[in-house]
Order: sequence, then C-alpha cells, then structure tokens
Amino acid sequence: MQPNIKLTITILWAVLILSSCQKKSLEGNWAVVDNQKNYSEMYFTENSIRIYHEKTGLIPVLRYKVQNDSLKLRNRSYKIEWRDPNSITMRHKELTLKLIRIQSGFTLSDLKNPLQNKKYKVDFNKRMYVHTGKEIDVSITKAQKAVEPDVIDIKK
Repeated sequence: MQPNIKLTITILWAVLILSSCQKKSLEGNWAVVDNQKNYSEMYFTENSIRIYHEKTGLIPVLRYKVQNDSLKLRNRSYKIEWRDPNSITMRHKELTLKLIRIQSGFTLSDLKNPLQNKKYKVDFNKRMYVHTGKEIDVSITKAQKAVEPDVIDIKK
C-alpha cells in the first residue's frame, strides 16, 4: 500500500474511533413525546431539569441523577436508550418517552423571566405541531405569569 493511502486510512480510523467515544450528554433542550402523544419540552443542566408540559405549563425545577444507563427523577428510574446524540428513548414501566434535541427557536434555556412566556409558547406550539400535529392556545394565564418556583430535590 502506498504511504499516502496508509496515512489516510489511519486518519479515518482515528476519526471514527474518536467520534464513537464522544460522551453523550443530556444537557440542552429536548422535545418530548410520550406513548400517549402528550408533548412537553425539557431543559437539562448538569444536575437539574426544567419541564414545560402542554397541559400543565412550567413545572418546578427538579434535580436528577444519571447512573449507568438510567435517569433517576423523584421516585422513578427511566432506562435511557441513546439512538444517536440527538435522539433518546426513555422507559419507565409502561411509559415511553421519545426525546429529540431541539436545535433552534426560543427554548426553555432562553426563558429568563415570565414576560418572555408568550414568545416561548409560540415556539413551543410550533414544535409541538411538528412532533404531534396538535396546537395549543398561546395566551398567558395569571398562573403562568407567576415567578418560577424554587428547585425541588429528588427523593433519596
């Protein structure tokens, strides 16, 4: 084999090996659809999660832990199955959640104060329609104008 071809093959193998060793991270914004076609969005930081659900709105910030291939949230343990770095399936008993990383738009990580809620809900509605075909009313209720609740720790 010629030296240039040998070098090219070696480089390709190194890139392939390094890319397969990339650490998968939950951190970021995710669109979530459960097996009942309910839609929500989750924003993961290193150890906490913000959730906005189509029916209940913004849920208080929760703490979570990842152990091996499971996510521990409150008293539940979800098995994590990575389909690729931007797509996950999580399972807990009969519940299946399909998570797809959100790449653009106004997301939970951008939501800094309640006055931005309408802008977020408009983008939330667009993403929900793409993933489920459903739409919601984007008007803001008094409850949704309230300041974001404190962090809630998981039960040990």
